[in-house]
Amino acid sequence: MRIGLLGHGVVGQGVRKIIDAHQTSATAAMSVVRILVRDQSEITDERITTDPEEFFTTDMDVVVECMGGVDKPFEFVSRALSAGMGVVSSNKKLLAHKYDELQALATQRQVPLAFEAAIGGGIPWLHNLALTAQVDEVESFRGIFNGTTNYILDEMFTHGQNFDDALRGAQERGYAEADPSDDIDGHDVKYKTVLTANRIWGVSVPLEQVPALGLRHVDGRDAKWAAAHGKTIKLLGMARATNQGVMAGAMPVMLPANHLLAGIHQNFNCAMVNSNNFGEAAYYGQGAGMLPTAFAVVSDLVSVQALMVQDSFALAAPGRTVVAPMWQEAWGQNASPLSREVASVDQLVSSPAQSLEVAPMDQSALQGKYYLRPENSEDFDLLWDLVEFTRPEKLENGAILTGGVHLPLLMNSLRRAGFTTGVVGDISTLVCEVEDSSAKMVADRGLFLALVDSGLNE
Repeated sequence: MRIGLLGHGVVGQGVRKIIDAHQTSATAAMSVVRILVRDQSEITDERITTDPEEFFTTDMDVVVECMGGVDKPFEFVSRALSAGMGVVSSNKKLLAHKYDELQALATQRQVPLAFEAAIGGGIPWLHNLALTAQVDEVESFRGIFNGTTNYILDEMFTHGQNFDDALRGAQERGYAEADPSDDIDGHDVKYKTVLTANRIWGVSVPLEQVPALGLRHVDGRDAKWAAAHGKTIKLLGMARATNQGVMAGAMPVMLPANHLLAGIHQNFNCAMVNSNNFGEAAYYGQGAGMLPTAFAVVSDLVSVQALMVQDSFALAAPGRTVVAPMWQEAWGQNASPLSREVASVDQLVSSPAQSLEVAPMDQSALQGKYYLRPENSEDFDLLWDLVEFTRPEKLENGAILTGGVHLPLLMNSLRRAGFTTGVVGDISTLVCEVEDSSAKMVADRGLFLALVDSGLNE
């Protein structure tokens, strides 16, 4: 199988090294024949080119995209699919933003579009979800989908590091990019959550409707408070299928210290799926770094290779004919909680997804505890204004004022059309309705909030 690499950064180099080593019978049948890069000045390899035309006129069966970004990768991946080449991608940002277009193009040309590596790092997450969906109804999933932020939180909780030092350590180890915004602001987890929901339920969740809250404002006070109350903080991606649609979001959650996800350390990921009959199952592995992600890319290549060996499809290079692959026997069908049949769950070639609204987060969906930490006296005044705006009569005898500026506040529920914020306290009980505008006002001030082991986390 002839492979072209789009990009030769951390992941691209890992893929090339695994394939060039030819350590297994599967990789021995693969060869990297062309590598497209932006700058060739520091790379010496006869396979490397900076010319897209030279790249795409090379005889290739499959293109591996690991460039990062959206616009240019979208152009190249679309070109590869249109030419009848299979595509394997580790670029969750591209896939989340251009999911419908790329899926439609792959379906039209009947070629594989695989992205296991874009979600779980080295964990075969989508593969195992597909197997579950063959025999059971997948109701929800949640998990740690970002090795960078898990490493940062682990360093803060285990070794007492501050956020900046922990982030620097993640960058030095190759877990975080030079610009870590997507990781620490929760967008990376959001992309992976949406992609998982799209694949497993055969839907198209609008990316812009899925909220994300990251870790940029977490500090030692939050870690100390959580530890004192027998909890730890994890950044989770969560989704649940209902008759009204898919509820999804990415946000910090305070978990009991004895929870399975609380015990996931360093750059490891752990994803949990809940199905109707089997209950809960968990999948664990490294979620960041060169080789774990490259391993997942090569695993997808092995799946594509198996199709070629079985003549399940013929690639539309010059002189070849496309044969429509049908993956039902491999992936089956699943009766979705969305009250409709979902065909070919986790196919590498799938039908165009149905656009679906994100289900509103009503009070029953987000009933639970939320932690909110004021930062200074101005923030404290802002919070008081928020409380007055959201039913001050529910406040218990002014308990919100008793702890001073840095006292975490506990709310029994946070209701709005989607996630916004959240984390834990046991000082006062406040039942409130937080409208979008007021919740955004709190988030913009840099206050740290998180859900406390409730709502979608159940």
